[in-house]
Amino acid sequence: MNDWEVQNKILRLLSPYYEMYSNEMFRAFHISKPRFHKIRDKMIEEGWIKAEKKKNRLLLSLANFQFTKYDEPNWTRIARINCNTFLNYLKERKPLFTVTKKKKINVRKNKKVALDAFFHELDREMIVCIRLVNAEALGLVSSRNSRHNQKKCIDLVQEYIKKLLSDHKEFKEEIKEYAQSQLRTVQFKI
Repeated sequence: MNDWEVQNKILRLLSPYYEMYSNEMFRAFHISKPRFHKIRDKMIEEGWIKAEKKKNRLLLSLANFQFTKYDEPNWTRIARINCNTFLNYLKERKPLFTVTKKKKINVRKNKKVALDAFFHELDREMIVCIRLVNAEALGLVSSRNSRHNQKKCIDLVQEYIKKLLSDHKEFKEEIKEYAQSQLRTVQFKI
């Protein structure tokens, strides 16, 4: 077996859904242990695979598109910054809704853009959540990483909906109706 054949076999044995201990993987090869270790270590160094010490064993997994440098992925951090900006704008310029002479409640014109942008930012988080499901199915990210980041997206959406409702308690029902009316206007292509 050539080195590149060993490397390809290592990559085939490790899937986004399956991790394997180094000793267990070595048994699948008909090469010397020092040569296997040399190839394995080179792949770890080059970032093709990851190695994690578990007790006295080395657990190998595919290197995926993971965001280990930051507590939050970039998209969640950007959404958090944008949502805070929109919430502050809406909070500083109360009231959010006006009542017309016919007792109809409308969102104020200068608030509509910020409220729409706020909901749009939350929608983008849910799109990221769905794309993580797709990436997991395609094998681009590990199942554990996908679910972890999906949870971050869902938690962010729930957190900011609660903040919006608590900032504008007097218009809780109107906000719900407005959000529901925005959902009704969404059209899906089949």
